[in-house]
Amino acid sequence: MRIRNCICLLLCSIISLNIYGNNEFVLKKTLCKLNALYEESKISIDKKGNIYILTGFRDSIKIDSITLHTSLLMDISNAKNPRGILCIKLDSNLNTLFVKKLFETSDLATYNAPKFDSKNNLYISINFNDTLLYNSDTFKTANNTDGMLFKMDENFTPLLHEQFGNYNDDGLGLFDFDENDNLFLTGGFNNTWTGYSPNYPFVLCNDTIYSDRNGMFIGKFDSNFNCIWHRDYQIIGDEGIISMKYWNGSLYATLMVFNGSAQIQFGGKFANFPIGSSGRLFVAKIDSSNGDAKWIRTVTSQSSINSLVGISLDAIDVYQDKVYVKGRINTNSLYTIKFEGAPNLLQSVWQSDYYLGCYDTSGNFMWNTISQSNGNETLVNIVSDSEGNILGTGTFDLKIKYPNDTLYIFGNDDGFAVKYDKNGNYKWSARTGGDYVEQTSSAIITPSGKLIVLGTTSSPTCAFGNTIETFPGDGNYLFLASIDSLQEPFSNQSTQIIKEDIEVFPNPASNTLNIKTNLTKYQLYCYNTLGELVLQANEKQKSISINPLPNGIYQIKIISDKQYLNKKLIIQH
Repeated sequence: MRIRNCICLLLCSIISLNIYGNNEFVLKKTLCKLNALYEESKISIDKKGNIYILTGFRDSIKIDSITLHTSLLMDISNAKNPRGILCIKLDSNLNTLFVKKLFETSDLATYNAPKFDSKNNLYISINFNDTLLYNSDTFKTANNTDGMLFKMDENFTPLLHEQFGNYNDDGLGLFDFDENDNLFLTGGFNNTWTGYSPNYPFVLCNDTIYSDRNGMFIGKFDSNFNCIWHRDYQIIGDEGIISMKYWNGSLYATLMVFNGSAQIQFGGKFANFPIGSSGRLFVAKIDSSNGDAKWIRTVTSQSSINSLVGISLDAIDVYQDKVYVKGRINTNSLYTIKFEGAPNLLQSVWQSDYYLGCYDTSGNFMWNTISQSNGNETLVNIVSDSEGNILGTGTFDLKIKYPNDTLYIFGNDDGFAVKYDKNGNYKWSARTGGDYVEQTSSAIITPSGKLIVLGTTSSPTCAFGNTIETFPGDGNYLFLASIDSLQEPFSNQSTQIIKEDIEVFPNPASNTLNIKTNLTKYQLYCYNTLGELVLQANEKQKSISINPLPNGIYQIKIISDKQYLNKKLIIQH
């Protein structure tokens, strides 16, 4: 494999989502090399199928013929460590469209992957300390950490920005859009582990809200950043919204409370935590019109012995009537995890396990599962496809035992991907790794049905499926993983069955397949029983020849914007 002298963003891996196939990572492309392995990296996809990769860098970085630099100076005495954030924009064929430095901070805290409204404008939130450089502007924090929200067009032309912060550590969390491009924004304020300010004031939407310790809020804004409503939830203790997703008129979120009481109130609903439990975690459904809670469900951990434990509930996704959550438990002994309403306890084994759970949108418990293997296994990201399957990516350092399957590491930490169906049943898993450290982090699903995974490798040689790829061994390479799918999913978007009348006829068909519909734009995909794509068409083709296809049963999938339709087709010549 030819590797350019430039820095690289490494694109890897096609894993078939077909459960009948052999799901393995395959290296596809090398683009750039990072200055450090643990730089934060994010991935997003816009309405046109373009892919945006954001990553941090220090000092300078070269991508193809472009060299980017940071200009702020390091200040060790004041713990200032300058960082830049760049974006690599790729088209749907993974060709580079442009590379650009977006921000520079004297001390970067965190940032989120871009999200896109219906006009394909992108929004980015970033939390920073001291100084933030953006375009030709310089922003200063009020004291410690502040949050910034930016709106840009798809070429990063500035449109709007807003700063959030006061005199303590404040910041922005995740955000999402409704059908009218209203923005739901989460955040926290007074976020310090020492030196809390009782009755700490924070200004939000021209209103002053208060917190005794770590506070949290949700705000609803229109596309011009005008505030529609805001809520601060006034829970006693350290509180935070960890993940959030808008779906069909409601917000779904995972939340945590530390140093709180056994009973908490959130948005008018109460949750009770068992005595002796570790972690105050819960899942909530929130009314998007005012921020009231519609229901909340607790997730806790408990052990009969005194031991160190950390537990999180850090990702959420929604598919039609199902709410999926993902978490992690880190312990030095046996521990159980209890989902409210679940008839069973999840049992952790040792070190770190990941777990998944599912409620329906009415708050009824559906199922849960846990990785339950020796060593550390972490799911960093989950996405659901158009059939409700859950695809997760993460890292493990020993082995992961699945039903009828076990993943073993090549060297130290390896990256992996795993698929569960909508009922929580394991389908397949795959891993990539070498002698040193590999990680897979965030992921998206493209309209053409590929799971794109972002990760890093520091190994001189790295296995991708049955292929061993060689790298210079002098750095840390950022990579993408492309995973082919039976389905044509729309990640992180509302997906519903097509409401318009549509007719595919005749069925059984012999020579020609006809389509009659009111849809003005769509894609048609036809798969055989092996999950292979054998036919593809669009709205311009109302009559399709099927003469080349042998007799048999096929699956027709029709995709229109955020909607889809599945049909069985029988071909008899």
